[in-house]
Amino acid sequence: MIHFRFEKKGRLTLENTTHTKRAFVGVVACSLLEYYIIIIMGGASGTTKKKTKSTSNANTSSTSLVPATILQRFWDLASTDAATRCTAAASLSEELFLVQNNTTSSITNDDDKNNIKLDAVVEYSMKRLTRGLGSGRAGARQGFAVAFTSAMTHLDAISVEDGFRFLKEGLEPITKSTKGSEARDILIGQLFGNAALARALVAKEVSLEAKKKKKEMMSGSGSSNNNNKRKKWTTPEEERERIVDLSSQLFAEICRISNTKAYLSESAAKVMIELALSLSKQEEGLHEKDPFRLAREALEKCPQAQAWVSRDVTDVGEQSGKTTIETVWLAYSLYECLPARCKEAQSVVPKFSSSSSSAKEDSFFAYENLKKVSHALAECPHAHPRVHPIWEILCEACRSNSDDDKKGGNKAGATTKISAGSNLTRLEALWETCCENGLFTAPSHQRKYLGFRIFSMLLRNATASETAKLFTSPNFIKCLVSNCAKPENYLHACSTDCLKAIARCAKHPETSAKKRVAIVAALRKVGIHRFEKQLAKSSGISTLLAGLTREEAKAYCEELRETILEKSDLATQDESDDENENDDNDEEKKKKNSRDFKRLWALEQMCSITSALSPNDRLDVLHFCVFHAFYSTSKKQLPKTVLGKNIEDCPDVLRRALSTRLLGILLTNIRSRGRTQQQKKQQSQNTKNGKNHKDKGNEANEEDEEEEEKFDALSEACEAVLKFDADASVTDVIPNSARAKDARKNLANALKLCEKKQKADESGVATSIIPLLKTLIVLHASDPKQFTSIVEDIPRCVEELLQPPKKKKTTKKKSTKKTLEEDEEEEHDLEPMDVLNDLLIAFLAQPSALLRDVTERTFKGVSGKITDRGIEDILNVVENMGAGKRGDENDDENDDEDDDSDDEDMLEEEDDSDDDDDDDSSSSDDDSDEDDDENDSDAGMDTEANEGAIEAIRKAALKIQEDDDNSDDSDSDDFTDEQMFATDKLLADAFRAKRQELSRKKALKVAAADFKFRALSLLELFAKSQPSSKFLPEIIVPRLLSASRNARIRFKSNPMEKSFLELAQRIDSVLTKHACKHAAMVTGTRKDIHEILTQLIDVADNGAGAGRDSDAAKGFAKTAAVACAYIAKVMESNGDGESAAEIYKTAITEKFEKKTSRLRAPFFAELIKLSPNVLASSSKELASLCDLGDSARAQFLRQESLQLLFQIFSCKQRDPSIPSAEEVNSMCEISLANAVKADVENQSRRADTSKMCANVFEAIGRHAEGFVFSQKAKAAIENAIETQKERAPQPSQKTVQALERIAKALDDAKKTNSSTNDEGKKKRKSSIAGDDDHDEREKKKKKKKALKK
Repeated sequence: MIHFRFEKKGRLTLENTTHTKRAFVGVVACSLLEYYIIIIMGGASGTTKKKTKSTSNANTSSTSLVPATILQRFWDLASTDAATRCTAAASLSEELFLVQNNTTSSITNDDDKNNIKLDAVVEYSMKRLTRGLGSGRAGARQGFAVAFTSAMTHLDAISVEDGFRFLKEGLEPITKSTKGSEARDILIGQLFGNAALARALVAKEVSLEAKKKKKEMMSGSGSSNNNNKRKKWTTPEEERERIVDLSSQLFAEICRISNTKAYLSESAAKVMIELALSLSKQEEGLHEKDPFRLAREALEKCPQAQAWVSRDVTDVGEQSGKTTIETVWLAYSLYECLPARCKEAQSVVPKFSSSSSSAKEDSFFAYENLKKVSHALAECPHAHPRVHPIWEILCEACRSNSDDDKKGGNKAGATTKISAGSNLTRLEALWETCCENGLFTAPSHQRKYLGFRIFSMLLRNATASETAKLFTSPNFIKCLVSNCAKPENYLHACSTDCLKAIARCAKHPETSAKKRVAIVAALRKVGIHRFEKQLAKSSGISTLLAGLTREEAKAYCEELRETILEKSDLATQDESDDENENDDNDEEKKKKNSRDFKRLWALEQMCSITSALSPNDRLDVLHFCVFHAFYSTSKKQLPKTVLGKNIEDCPDVLRRALSTRLLGILLTNIRSRGRTQQQKKQQSQNTKNGKNHKDKGNEANEEDEEEEEKFDALSEACEAVLKFDADASVTDVIPNSARAKDARKNLANALKLCEKKQKADESGVATSIIPLLKTLIVLHASDPKQFTSIVEDIPRCVEELLQPPKKKKTTKKKSTKKTLEEDEEEEHDLEPMDVLNDLLIAFLAQPSALLRDVTERTFKGVSGKITDRGIEDILNVVENMGAGKRGDENDDENDDEDDDSDDEDMLEEEDDSDDDDDDDSSSSDDDSDEDDDENDSDAGMDTEANEGAIEAIRKAALKIQEDDDNSDDSDSDDFTDEQMFATDKLLADAFRAKRQELSRKKALKVAAADFKFRALSLLELFAKSQPSSKFLPEIIVPRLLSASRNARIRFKSNPMEKSFLELAQRIDSVLTKHACKHAAMVTGTRKDIHEILTQLIDVADNGAGAGRDSDAAKGFAKTAAVACAYIAKVMESNGDGESAAEIYKTAITEKFEKKTSRLRAPFFAELIKLSPNVLASSSKELASLCDLGDSARAQFLRQESLQLLFQIFSCKQRDPSIPSAEEVNSMCEISLANAVKADVENQSRRADTSKMCANVFEAIGRHAEGFVFSQKAKAAIENAIETQKERAPQPSQKTVQALERIAKALDDAKKTNSSTNDEGKKKRKSSIAGDDDHDEREKKKKKKKALKK
């Protein structure tokens, strides 16, 4: 059974419990109804209406005649344990049978045998059972219902008419005075009772055993003591009429209960369907031509049932006040049993003329019919959180054409469509209409919950192709991803259960390899990484392919390839009918679109499972994609490396998809091989360090990783392109010009040169460029028109790098103004590495993710050869300042605007290289509108568009008036109707053109921002691979810090442009995490590096143009502090630490003291982390800040300086001799003593100042070995302590404690020094004593030797 409970926020949580099987004598009764009633009642206890005194007395008198064993059974029937209830019901039925049998056996008169009366005990028991049906006790109703059904079925003396009488007497009628809970109990009891009578009717009157028994009794062949019936029927027709009447009466009672309460409709419908199908099942053996006749006759006599089945299913929910999902259930399940009039009236199953066994299902699952009933099927509030039984029936109906997905199953017609003109199977039609475009588009959480449950049910019955249809549903995927993302989402638990159901289905032993591959491929397309967290603890999706062999994957891949290559059947269609020519064309388009969709799906599947294939099979897929994406042939025989045949009438959309998937395969392979190589390096490093611990799980994947590393997809694709180019029978899909052919030929020659020089090139430049050349060859084959102009310069650059020509002597020109010819000469004089660097930067602007990834890898490989000019070119892209000077904020903004326009012009030229005329004509407009575009908004766009449109209309209108020869002079100032219509058209065209231009500009601005981020990635790679380069402190760090400041200034002036803040944050990340990481490794810096440090401190002091406490200002302050500390550490590593110390001293005395300064203690604290000695040299200057007076600014500086002094003396990396003991005593005597006795009115700040002073003195005593406070310093500090204690107002307890700590620190330093001196004296004395003992021992040895002689 399934119970539910409410948790916090009203969230429903399902709990699965085992349902105990009910083994007892006779028919199992009301199991499904018991299940429903548990959900309806929720186990709540209720009270029944109290009986009158007369009824109580009658019960007392009757109870005295009932055996105690039977009475005990009634108590057991109300038990909460299902097994106890079932045992009690079976025992009670047997005991009542024996009691009634004894009563019947005592009758000897034949007339009395035909009118057998019930025993008093049986009468009492049946009445008590019917009363128990209305009990609200937990478990009572279920147990009494089971016992009542068993008794009605097996006691022949009790007829169905008696059952109706017992129900009428045992359950009181509902009146206006009946309470709500009591009315609910009575209605549920009536429903249980009628369900028991329905099963008893089938078992006693309609079943084959009952008919055989009656036939024997009527023929007289039965026993003389036969007590089968209390009444004898004369003819079978009368008996049949009686069964029809009883069935009709039961149908009417069930309909009445259903109409009373909506929550009982589902259970009532279940009872009606069970009764009707049971009547039909029993009649099947007697009336093979029409087994549904008995049920049909009963329904025909029940107008209430006909009205229920004929209800309009389009009138649903709150509008009708009735639930119609039961109508769909009844009409679909009982369609064969319905009378002809009812079949005409119902609106669930459309009319059909076919006589096939699946005609009803095909008619119901028609797309239009499902759209009509989808609203009724979406009803779920009264059934939530369960799934309505109709969905189980419909999902089972979808299984009939899904058996081909089971292992070993391949039935004919398994993938039959729902109709001849439809391309959807039953499952696909049901999913698309009712779930994807129904449940998942509704705002209700209940309906989305139902959609997730139905998905799990349909997935079990879906074929491989239908599985892809389920996962290519955007509404479902969006709902699944969004609810899995955050645990606090309302449907998070349900969506996680859906993912687990997907994993269980894929791992099920009956799931075929095709379906498993389809599931994994679909999830990979969606993104497995989105769901791995939810499945990490149970069953990860990444392991679903564990049971898939390579042979299975290969077979599936071959089938997908055949799907892509399948020939169109449009040529065989009959188009002779001219009247239906348009309809035929529309049908052809639909079929063509369907075939294209099927091809695209097959391509997605084939490319998604490449990781499960062997290297040779992966190579076949690669060659297949390369050939059909870029080439074609008129011959039937394809090149040997390409499997299959040529794709006939291959659409452009398929070729584009082939190209895209090919590039995706190459990118995935490159990244996978890169990760594998990185893991190997890490393992080898761990082995050297003795930390190599192999996991058992990783050992199984080592072979796969080795195969993945050996399979170079990029090399194979490049080789295939070159082979196909050389094949005369193969032609390019996109015709190549002579220029394009030369460009690809030059790329091939450059690749050969790199491969030739690879072994001899110790710098590794050739090895790094090879992947870039291969990528450019493949990309050029995909789109020669776009990439020809881009790749023309790379072969010459590679040739000059690997075969450098002799350098020519050049003379420097004095003139600073250069002509165009001089610029061209300078470009020719550029170093080959600078040219390569410019090309790599240009490649970053391309939309190809593959090219960008390979470009970054190439840059990392040649980063050791990058010159300072190359670094500056990258920085120019990031900061967009060129040679601009730092000035006020407005100057920075204007400079940046000009530079942004330059970037956009560069990107515009790359994107629209073929539209030079358009660029020239619009360049002036771009310059004039650049300032306005900085603050683009919808209103601004509209205003600008209006101005341009009005001007265009004015000119066009004047032209129209001049051309109008029929216009009069008097009307020359007015527009005619024709002119107005023409003006409207021009107006629309003008607005459209202007908006397109503005959209184009905005797109270019976005591309420029992306371009900056990609350039930053190059600088990050350079910092990682070349941490000891002098370009970091000399060029990269200063200019990146300036770029971060300018970006923040731009963001301050235009807060709507979030890209500026994002750029600044990205620059901060590069500086703090990578560029300023290894200062000690940098050597050989220039002599004027101290000027860079001075400039950076000035930049930090000026801030980022924002408020001091804003997030932007805080982020820049931290970055500036890290950059300055990095430069100072570099200076110290290169022996120029004194200059750095002097610069920081100047910053403390001239900047830190000023009120307008933006330097804070954290700025100097960063230097303590990297180079504490540099700041320790400025301890005296910091201490002087403690003695600036009692103003608010002075108090702030005092706390800042004390904090820094504490960090300096606490740093273990500091040289203890810096500062010297004299300097420390001087600080203590004057500055620190004044800080101790400072007059602070605020008690809290007073205590904080004293604590900081105590921290400083304790740090001095701990980390200054051998240090002794001078008498002057000690006297000054002690005097300061006394002064502070006596200062009014009286110091707080915290202040007194801090002052005591200062005094103790003075004493501890003295004791430490005296103990150190005593230890030194002892060591010296022991050494002297040791020398004397040594001399005495030598004298004794000499005396002994002399005596021996």
